Amino acid sequence: MSTKIDNVFSVQQLNNERETEMKKSLNNGSKERELWPGRYYVFAIVKKFEDIGNIYKNVLFTIFQNEMPEDEAISLLKPFGFTPDDEYWMYEKSYAEETFSAEQANELIPFLEGYRDTKAYLKPASKPSPKHGEILSGVGCLAVGGGSEFYMFSNTPGYSLSIKVWGYYDLRQCKYVTDREQWLLKKNGN
Repeated sequence: MSTKIDNVFSVQQLNNERETEMKKSLNNGSKERELWPGRYYVFAIVKKFEDIGNIYKNVLFTIFQNEMPEDEAISLLKPFGFTPDDEYWMYEKSYAEETFSAEQANELIPFLEGYRDTKAYLKPASKPSPKHGEILSGVGCLAVGGGSEFYMFSNTPGYSLSIKVWGYYDLRQCKYVTDREQWLLKKNGN
């Protein structure tokens, strides 16, 4: 079965305001890592995102599989020496949950772009290899609140993808649209 991969992620496609944050998110502040063949990260950027009545610009969502089957995580991570017996397996598994096969990514991208003002991207994933002294983990293990949160795509009405996904976002890194700007956007139907 041949798989078409569209929308390859490019940092140059983002505006300058988000570029630095995106690079940190994609590389975790580290040097280039070796690519993980057949695995991809999926991101979505929402041009105007409303949260508790406020509007934010260019909100980055890191997409992850919140219910990846244990056997799938094991088959993905065992070749790299990570097993359920590890003290930090929950964190290691969350790293795998943040990656998708080409087929999953191709199903996910059009779904995400079905949301208003949303553009989805994929990027080849890095092989799981923590830096010395650090624990490997994905965004699914992050504590949320105070501006960061999970958006539960799989809990939305009519959700029908073959995998369950959530998105992590952090509004503290986004530009807040002023009350006047919000009023004008809403008045003009944007």
